This record gives sequence, C-alpha cells and structure tokens, in this order.
Amino acid sequence: MQIYILKINEKTKYKYMKIIREMKDGYIIQFSRKKNNWKDYKTDYIPKDLFNNCIQTGILKEIDN
Repeated sequence: MQIYILKINEKTKYKYMKIIREMKDGYIIQFSRKKNNWKDYKTDYIPKDLFNNCIQTGILKEIDN
C-alpha cells in the first residue's frame, strides 16, 4: 500500500496517510500519527481530484514503506 507524509505544518494532527482502497472516483484512506507510546488512526474518503491536487502542490509526498 502507498504511504504518504502530510506536509502542512507542525500543528497538523495527523502526519501520515495510507491508501486503503481505490474506488471509481476516489480513495478510502487512513490517517495516522505516532505520539510517545501510542498510535492514533482516522479513516476517511478523498476524491481523486483532491488527491491529485495534494500530490501536485506537495501537500502529500509518497514515502518508502
């Protein structure tokens, strides 16, 4: 699965995003963060247009697994 780092600012709650499933017009994604000894997750949907814009503007950057 593809994993991306969110490059917004230091106050952003979630730091990583993983594509869980591709759909016809978007993706099911999972945001995650690590803090001290625990992890926090949030699952959401993102349209393909918005995802592509985030890649082009550098908000999302793919990282190695």
